[in-house]
Formats: sequence, structure tokens, C-alpha cells
Amino acid sequence: MTLSVKPYSKMAESLISYLLRLIVRNGFDDVIDYFSPRDIKEVSQNRLSPNKIDLLSNDFSNFKEFAQFDHDEINHPIFKRNHIHTPRICPECTIENGILFKSWQIATTIYCKKHNSLLIDTCSHCTIPLIWKEGLLEGKCTNDKCYKPLLPLTPNQELLTLDNNQILDCFTAAYFAENVATTRAISSVESRFDSHLSSLIKGYKLLSRNDAAQSWYAKCNEISSNQECLPSDFKNLSASLLMKLLKCEWPIKSFERNESKNPKEPHLRLIRPTKITLPLKEACKILGYEKCDFKKWFDVELLTISNSALNQHSYLDFSPLFVFLTSTSTAINKSMRFYDLKSIVPTYFIDFTELLVACKQEKVAFNYIPAKDLQDSIFFEVSSVRSFIESHINSVKDEITKVSDVMNLTNMTSEEMSYAIKNKIVSKPRLYKHSPHLKNKDLIRLIKMKNVRQLELNIF
Repeated sequence: MTLSVKPYSKMAESLISYLLRLIVRNGFDDVIDYFSPRDIKEVSQNRLSPNKIDLLSNDFSNFKEFAQFDHDEINHPIFKRNHIHTPRICPECTIENGILFKSWQIATTIYCKKHNSLLIDTCSHCTIPLIWKEGLLEGKCTNDKCYKPLLPLTPNQELLTLDNNQILDCFTAAYFAENVATTRAISSVESRFDSHLSSLIKGYKLLSRNDAAQSWYAKCNEISSNQECLPSDFKNLSASLLMKLLKCEWPIKSFERNESKNPKEPHLRLIRPTKITLPLKEACKILGYEKCDFKKWFDVELLTISNSALNQHSYLDFSPLFVFLTSTSTAINKSMRFYDLKSIVPTYFIDFTELLVACKQEKVAFNYIPAKDLQDSIFFEVSSVRSFIESHINSVKDEITKVSDVMNLTNMTSEEMSYAIKNKIVSKPRLYKHSPHLKNKDLIRLIKMKNVRQLELNIF
């Protein structure tokens, strides 16, 4: 059915405002009497297909230009577009002009400069969020049981000083305040708020007031009461993730730094398989590991992922890792952390991820004591690490190794290396990437000779 009356659009009017005026002028009681919920959603986003625009307007070219909306992307981890799909209005402006302005749908527009009042999205009488209905054009509540005039709200002067990034930070903090201890950074979370205004205020309090931050930290710790057996970088992941997402400096950051300076004494106990979930991108940032590391962990079931393949949209659950560490850890005599092992095991041969996978495959024994991070928390048995390294080198014997790494691994002196080369115990080193290298099969021979002190006897 074609609408007969098609009023012209007004300057700075939003597309949804025009649609509401169109419905009223053509005698409909409600916008859903003519438009489907899908059409209303498209209109609220200021986009509509050309054929529908032609049905609505007398002047297609003029209306098409009017319907365009600034959908510029935002450089923010959560908010991708600076646009809100739910009603926010200045009651005084709607009474004066009878329209809804396009700028009110911009997420970072939070108040009316003309009337110095906040844009409201909830009725102060019935506390029910506003919806897209013709009552908005008269500045009235859209709840049929209320329908009272909406009252302007004078803003806190501190809110008026916020720039765009600070406003988006407040919305981000509000999401974490409403989802305590979450480790999921949901894209476009603004669509999940019942009231953007109350969320803005809640987020601002969390970021700017120590009492609100302290209360939020307490709730996070209460929910995550099974974190005693986790390294520090796995504790309070929600707080770490929030700090990473914030674009500006806030008082909560100093509070978070003070919290991290006073860690609680860890007590090792078996962690129950409560999910410890992080998006892949944030896991790489917070924990300092690469995507390839997590791929190896997944292959040996040290973590699970939310989808069938590891990609940028994956969520990683680390609970299997800590179930394994706390249940398999054993007391061993001579053990060393990974970075201490570097003196006898050059990182050229092996990395932390490969050692962790070897532990899962029962090739290396270990002891787990929670510390500041995962590498600092695992003590590897030196003898089993040596055996694993030799086996690893043997499996890649056709490859080549730096002479300096060979000396570190075998604890050879420069005199012993010179003797081995001079007497052709090993092939003459060749330059590779401007550094002398030996074949790995020669390295295996040197390890065996060093173990029985044959090199020392030959020299002396």
C-alpha cells in the first residue's frame, strides 16, 4: 500500500524521525502498523533500500541525501561505529521542533548544547526505556501506560568535559561493571545496554572513583575465588582486559597498579574446571604468547577453543592447562625455570611452548608453583630436559646449529671446540647468515664425547 501524504524532511532530522512523522500524517496509530520490525531496525540505523526510500519520499534525490548518516568507523577495540540504534532525545528540543535530530544517534553525543541537558533514553516516571514511537515527537514517554511528558535531566558538569574516546571508555567500563569477571570483549556492546545514559554514568564512576573500583575488584575476586593456583598474569583477567581496552588514562589504572603490587601468597590446590576464557587477540596481548603457541597447546588439549579452528574470532579456555598443571605436578630434586635453563639449553633448539607440550606428553617432568607468570611458575627437571633436547636434535639431525649454541649445550670450552675442529671430529664450520654453524649430527657426537669426558682426555 502506497502512502498518500509524504512530508518533506527537515534540516538535521534523522531518518527514523521522518518515518514517525510520516506515520502520524497518514493516520496510523503505530509505526508497526505499516513497517516491519526489520524495516524499523534499518531506519533506526539510518539506512534503507532505494526502493523503499522511493515509496517514502516525494523527492527521491533529496531524500536519499538526507537519509545518509555518518557511519565512520571508530578506532576502538569494542565500538566499531559511532552510532546508537535506540532512542535518545532532548525533551525540550522535540517540543520546540517536533522532530528527532540525527546527531542524537551518535554514540559520543551525550547532551544537548542548546538546553544544557543530557540526552535521555528512559522515562523518569516509569523508568522504562524509550522505544521508537510517535510519542517521542511530542517529548512524551513511549510506554502506553505512562505517556507522561519526559523531563530534562541536568548533567554532572564532569560529564560535559569528556571527549569522544573518554565517553567510549565509559561505555566499555559499564559493560565490565554489568558483567563482573568477564573475559569476553563483545564487539558493539552498546546494543546490549538497556539505558545508555545510566551505563555512561555507571562506567564513569567505575573509572574515576576509587570506591567504585574497589567494590568492582572485590566482586571479581569473590567470583574468581578459585584463582589461588593461577600465575599472577592469569589472575583478574577481567581487570587486565579492561585496562587493555581503555583508550585514555583514568584513576582506576593507578588503583589496578597498586593491586598488582600486593599479590596474595599463592596456595597450590587442584583447580576445578571453571572456564578461564579469553579472546585470542587479547590472550596474545595480556599473556605475551603468539598464536602459534596456542595452536600447539590446543593440539595436545592444554586448552579448548570456541570454534573448530583457531582464528581471530576464537575464544580460548585455559582451564584444561591448569587442571593439568595442578594435577600432574610432582616434587623433583634438580629443576630449573625456563629462563634459567637457557644456560644449558639454548633457545635455538627449544622454546617454552615445546617444553610445555613435552610435559603434557610425559617426556619432561616438572613442578608447578604459582608465581608472577606461567614461565616463572613451572620448574622443569634438568635431566629429562636434557634427554628431550637430545631426542629433539636427533630428529632434526640434517639441520645446522650455531657453534656458540653447540658450546653452550655441551658446556665445551673454546679450546675443546678448536681441538674437535682441528682433528676433524666435526666437519669444518660453515658460515650461515654471517655466523659459523655445525651439522646437528656433529653436535650429537660431541654430546656423547663430552658425557664420557673424551674431549678433555684427548686435550690433556
